[in-house]
Amino acid sequence: NPVTVTPSFTLCQGANLNLTASATGAVSYSWNGPGAYTSSSQNPTINSILPASSGNYTATASFTNAALTCTTSAVSNVSVVATSPVTLAIPTNTCQNANINLSMAATGATGFNWAGPNGFTSTNASTNIVNVQPVASGIYTATATFSIGSVTCPTSNTASMSVVATNPVTVTPTFTACQGSNVNLISNASTTSYLWNGPGGFTSAAQNTLVAGILPSGAGNYTATAYFTDGVLTCTTAAVSNVSVVATPTTAITYPANICQNATANFTASAPGAISYTWTGPNSFSSTGATASIPSIQTNGTGIYTTTTLFSIGTVSCPTSTTNSLTVVGTNTVAVSPNFTICAGGNQTLTANAASAISYSWNGQGGYTSGVQNPTITGIPTSGTGVYTATAFFTINSFTCTTSATLNGSVVAIPPLTVTPTSSIICATDNTTITASGSLNYTWTPAATLNTGNGPIVIANPMTTTVYSITGQDASGCFKYNTISIAVNPQPTLSPTSNTMCFGTSASLTVNGATAYTWTPAGTLSSANGSTVTATPPTSTIYTITGASNKGCLNTTTASVLVNPLPVLSTSDHTICYGNSTNVSVSGANNYTWTPATALSATNSPNVIANPLQTITYTVIGIDGNGCSQSTISTVIVNPLPIISITSPSTICKGQSALMTANGATSYTWNSTNFTSSQSVSPIVSTTYSVVGKDVNGCINTGTVFLNVMVQPTLNIAGTPTVCLGNMLTLTASGGLDYSWDTGDSTNVIMIEPQTNTIYTVSSGIAPCNSSTIFAVTVYTPQPLTPYADPPIIVYGASSVIHANAPAGNPFSWSFSPDISCNTCETNTVTPSATTIYTVTTTDNNGCVVTSTVLVQVDIICGDAFVPSAFSPNGDGFNDFWCVYGNCIESMNIQLYNRWGEKVFESGDKSQCWDGTYKGVLQNDAVFIYQLTTTFVNGEKIVKKGNVTLKR
Repeated sequence: NPVTVTPSFTLCQGANLNLTASATGAVSYSWNGPGAYTSSSQNPTINSILPASSGNYTATASFTNAALTCTTSAVSNVSVVATSPVTLAIPTNTCQNANINLSMAATGATGFNWAGPNGFTSTNASTNIVNVQPVASGIYTATATFSIGSVTCPTSNTASMSVVATNPVTVTPTFTACQGSNVNLISNASTTSYLWNGPGGFTSAAQNTLVAGILPSGAGNYTATAYFTDGVLTCTTAAVSNVSVVATPTTAITYPANICQNATANFTASAPGAISYTWTGPNSFSSTGATASIPSIQTNGTGIYTTTTLFSIGTVSCPTSTTNSLTVVGTNTVAVSPNFTICAGGNQTLTANAASAISYSWNGQGGYTSGVQNPTITGIPTSGTGVYTATAFFTINSFTCTTSATLNGSVVAIPPLTVTPTSSIICATDNTTITASGSLNYTWTPAATLNTGNGPIVIANPMTTTVYSITGQDASGCFKYNTISIAVNPQPTLSPTSNTMCFGTSASLTVNGATAYTWTPAGTLSSANGSTVTATPPTSTIYTITGASNKGCLNTTTASVLVNPLPVLSTSDHTICYGNSTNVSVSGANNYTWTPATALSATNSPNVIANPLQTITYTVIGIDGNGCSQSTISTVIVNPLPIISITSPSTICKGQSALMTANGATSYTWNSTNFTSSQSVSPIVSTTYSVVGKDVNGCINTGTVFLNVMVQPTLNIAGTPTVCLGNMLTLTASGGLDYSWDTGDSTNVIMIEPQTNTIYTVSSGIAPCNSSTIFAVTVYTPQPLTPYADPPIIVYGASSVIHANAPAGNPFSWSFSPDISCNTCETNTVTPSATTIYTVTTTDNNGCVVTSTVLVQVDIICGDAFVPSAFSPNGDGFNDFWCVYGNCIESMNIQLYNRWGEKVFESGDKSQCWDGTYKGVLQNDAVFIYQLTTTFVNGEKIVKKGNVTLKR
């Protein structure tokens, strides 16, 4: 009968192809198709079909009787629409109002469709969104379609896009500011992050910021940038505020800071770019223009003058003000007097007066000058006849103004007054005659040392140098003057120094005031002449000195030497034991110095404590109240201490005794009150013993000895006395402080793995009080476990019986395996799909645990290859790999595809299995499609296709 098959049709890649065949009376069917496809099913299914499977599928129906088999065939043409994954290019994050591009790609696609937020759609593979808005945020689905004829197959992919919302920035409008003013920049964009940038590197992160004291260089555009973010992408908007700055440069002012009353004050102002100037000042002064002046200014013009300069840009005007201080110095008329007539050499006083003047100056004949308001001209010469001018000075702020006035003077000439001799030198108590001529009348001063104060001739006998003034009056009534100096050489004033000395020393004597000296008596002096001599008298002596000056005048004085006796010191010697001290005293003086200072409590006391470590002699110097010194010595003899030694054992065990013997002295005292050199002790704890020994010098020392009393430790070992061969055992020792095992360990706890019965020994303590103990361990050899399989080799799909074969009475268990139904049964029937190792564990009579394995080998019939339909790569040790099985496979190629048609695994080695990863990434639970091409050793070649399920 004819075969009726599935009509020809088209389906999408990855779909399941269901083939159907029907022929009345047929006893069997077979299918052949593309890629060596075969099947003996009447209605086979090809899961997850691939484009390579497109083509004709032939169904053959077989009809048979006892002698002949006949066949009929029919063909079904299958077209598979190839699909491919959709790849997307879409920005993950973008800014509001940006222009973005969305694109998809899929190999062989015939149509495209986009669907996204806010009703977005497009049928272009690449599409743009202009001025994208936040409502465009969300998931975009890209669908590519593939078709053959009227059959269309879609594949899709999705991607997410986030649009960062932004707002426009509003800023302070464009404006003009005066130089030096504060400019407030204000921005708003409903966000929290801003940044201003402006001229001269200006920046600020504040929303509203201040440009303090703006300068012309700060003019220009100030840009405010607002920042918006969704945590991934930051977007910005910006706005510009233009600021113009009216420059107000400094106004240069020229003016008199100080001016004299009645002068003209002139002012000048200059500033680049200024459009006007205004002046104001004291006494209602005002003016406009770059210059101003005040003629004949008065003192009420003193004060502050303000210059206002105006600058502008457009309608904005900016004034600046400059202030300057001007002081008007007031002046007054000078009144002078008198006009005068005077004798030459006379004195004339001039007067000047001007209200408020602070100083005056005079200028006159013969170069006369004076800075005194009312000066006196002394000894005026005949050239002093003429005009004298007085100038008054008025000053404020170091600025001076003047006024002047004049007077006339006349000087009458006077003949000279002569004195002889012109000078004279005498000695004290001598006299000399002086004669004057050239006048009618004479007056001498001082008159006290003259024989008369009037007349042309006088006799002078001054005691010191004296200048005599002579006043003569001529016929015109004018006075004339002269002087004579009488130099008087005085007697020398001698200044001797006396001295005090100690007996046996010397003293220096000096004298000053003359140029030559003579000393008497000279017998105990180093010299009879000179200003300094050395005296060595045995007793106190007075010396007479005669001194002569360089003028030949003599004088006499005395100097004395007081001779003091030396002090008499008294001290003694001492004897001490090493380490002791003694009081050493001295007397006979006021102050003392001991040397050396070694081991002394003080070095400047009459009573000191000495504790030297060896015999030493001290020298003491005593100084009495007159400063005279004497020395003596004191010896301190230091006897050594006896060296006490004790003979004794260092350690005993508790309950024993020890004999102690002391040496090194002549008598002993033990801390146990025993007064002999030896003693026997039996302490129960460690003890320090001491003995005090005294030698023949009475010196005492102490000896000590430490006797260590040890307690013998009682040791114990805890642990299990039996162990199975190959197992570890823990032994714990106690009762000691430290431990030493015969294994070489030194801790109280040790881990051992004995191979045979063994006795372990541990020791603790220090000789002679150490101890040890032992611990015996019995080692059991585990009973053998020999499981087996019957039969040990099976073909795929067959079963085998595995036997634990454990010793009688020993409990046992099988390790988990899907094939084992009873893990505590002696036997289990197993049907492994691949060669498998089964594990059984038993515990013998001694408690030893034994584990063994049995192998069941599964052989696949030659001419076939087995591919599992599922595996679970979850790391549990069972069915973790997907492999191709077959004993007769000579060569093979296995390819595995996911539902997108991507090849995730390929191998030509049957020993290479798939572990469920693709490019190192674990694959999710899914159904995969495989195609296997195999060549066997007998030359037979088969092709298999199918599905495999990955389930973790």
